[in-house]
Amino acid sequence: MAAKRIYAGGGGGLPDYTIASADIKEEKEFILKVCAPFLFKSITNNINYGSIQKKIITSADVYFAYNTKILGFIVFYANDSSSNISYISMFAVNPEYRNKHIGTRLLENSFITAANRGMTKVKLEVDRQNIDAITFYKNRGFVMTKEITDESYYMVVSIK
Repeated sequence: MAAKRIYAGGGGGLPDYTIASADIKEEKEFILKVCAPFLFKSITNNINYGSIQKKIITSADVYFAYNTKILGFIVFYANDSSSNISYISMFAVNPEYRNKHIGTRLLENSFITAANRGMTKVKLEVDRQNIDAITFYKNRGFVMTKEITDESYYMVVSIK
C-alpha cells in the first residue's frame, strides 16, 4: 500500500500507530472491506452499497489508522464550496482499540483537511441507538441539529 502518512501516535501506554490517507481505488476498497465490521451497522448490506462505494472511491477522503493491522478509519467529503460543510459518511475504530485516542486523531486530521479546503463546519449522521458514538461526538463539540430521521440524528460542529 502506498498511502500517504499523515500522523504518528502512541506512547504513554497507548498503542503505536500511524494515520495515512488512502488515495487510490484499491486502497480505498481494501480499507472499506477491512473496516466494515467495525461499523455500528453493516453498510455492506445496504441496497445502495455499490453506488456508495463508487462515490467514496471517486470523491471521498479516506484516512485510516494502522500498526500491524487496520485500527480504524474515517470517510469524509470536504468538497462542498457552496455550503462550506464537510460531511463524514463513515467512521469507526476497531472495538479492541477504542478509548485509545485513535478515533479522536482520525477526526482531528479530517478537520484539518476540511479547514484547509475552506470548510467551516463538519456534519454527520449518527444512529439514534449508537449512544457511545453520540457521546463521543458531543465530547468533541458536535451538537444535534433539528434534522432527524426515524433512525438517526444529524450532528454538526464548527471547525473555524
